[in-house]
Amino acid sequence: DEIIQRSKSTGVVGVVMPNIEQATIKSMLHVEKQYPSLCFAAMGLHPCSVNAVSMEKELSIVQAELESRYYIAVGEIGIDLYWDKSTLEAQIEAYRTQLRFAKKYRIPALIHSRESLDLTIEIAASEQDGDLVPVFHCFTGDSSQSKKIMDIGGFVGIGGVATYRSSNLGEILQTIPLEMILLETDSPYLSPVPKRGNRNEPAYLKYTADYLSKCLNMTIEELAAITSNNAQIVFNNKFNIN
Repeated sequence: DEIIQRSKSTGVVGVVMPNIEQATIKSMLHVEKQYPSLCFAAMGLHPCSVNAVSMEKELSIVQAELESRYYIAVGEIGIDLYWDKSTLEAQIEAYRTQLRFAKKYRIPALIHSRESLDLTIEIAASEQDGDLVPVFHCFTGDSSQSKKIMDIGGFVGIGGVATYRSSNLGEILQTIPLEMILLETDSPYLSPVPKRGNRNEPAYLKYTADYLSKCLNMTIEELAAITSNNAQIVFNNKFNIN
């Protein structure tokens, strides 16, 4: 409740909650039910939860959920080669299957691409038939990768990493069209400066927005207007933006 109140007080009007696996669905839907005008559930199987033994069952649950009601996106899906490379083939299969779910239900795909950005872009490109809206969340790539994403009609989610001293995202963002950029938190991880090291939450989005607006030589209000409009386009006008 405190996190939600802090979010509202900083002007956050939409919280997208990506699913992880079957075990997280119940608690996610509970939060959505408590805050129906602010919190929106997505449905997917996270790549770190993919394994060959349970994948078919997990994906059948994802599909059943998508059939049963409206979800704001398919996610979080993708490929993670940081934690476990041994499941790569299963991850690719799960990723491709869920990209097709996103096209079938005409909702965006929220894509995890840790140490796999080129591969996830390549697969998304192969699945693009005009109905796929890919969002590459927690984007930390370069300008050539952002161009490939743009070429397939995708978007990039920019979070707290952009504010880190070790990041050059501030420079790269100057080469990315503004209409491709979404703001995100990746809560509870990757808190922006000056909250780095703390548990992340949607209220901290303001720090990332402030940093990016300075990098792009615009006011935070101008940046917020652009990225909020982008979010409305991606998520089918589900947010209550004045």
